[in-house]
Amino acid sequence: SLVSPALRINSGSRLEDSCDTNIPFVISFNSDAKGLIDGTWYFAGRSTVLGANGATFSLPGLTGLTNRLDVNGTIQFRNNTLCPNPSTGQDYIFFNSGSTYWLDRNGGNSPRATWNAASTIRVTGVTSSNPSINVGTIPEIGNLIFDCAAVVPGISGWSLSNNLVIKGNFQILNTNNRTLILSSNGSVTVNNFNYTVNGNFDISGNSRVAIANASNANKVVDFQVLGN
Repeated sequence: SLVSPALRINSGSRLEDSCDTNIPFVISFNSDAKGLIDGTWYFAGRSTVLGANGATFSLPGLTGLTNRLDVNGTIQFRNNTLCPNPSTGQDYIFFNSGSTYWLDRNGGNSPRATWNAASTIRVTGVTSSNPSINVGTIPEIGNLIFDCAAVVPGISGWSLSNNLVIKGNFQILNTNNRTLILSSNGSVTVNNFNYTVNGNFDISGNSRVAIANASNANKVVDFQVLGN
């Protein structure tokens, strides 16, 4: 139950799941099981852990169950882990006010989830591959922070989901003087993209940002900032 969940990490506590061998190590929530993360849930792995292997967690693939994972603290993924992306995440994972999903790694992804406007997806550790910011049927997240001091490619494309709404602030704090392209997606027939930032859009430090690339003359990107 929510009063006595199957997994509970109290505030000030940290649960570390790590994998030393190149195998999957999955914490699975049974049907209707609950989770409460007030502290930190930390995932790591050795450099020998690759591909679809490593430490992660999973939720049932069926909708209509009573599963609920409430995050008030932090879920952190380091390199050599397997980031979760359950198809049912928007129904079962809730990042509440003040919570953080921390991609402290190269690549990876955020899960489909329900995001409070004051929750945060924090991206650090990118060197060559930007993470996928996954959304469900409602394409909304809270705050989004990109702070990566070791980006290598001179031009780094980030294909943010079309119609993405950032309900909080969008902060780009460090791109290592490389150009981060926010809308590097598109094709010959699909080139119209819309993004909305309800809060502020901040670019600081040694950051360089392009709204879109110029590889297709038909590309149209509408980028709205409702704050500053």
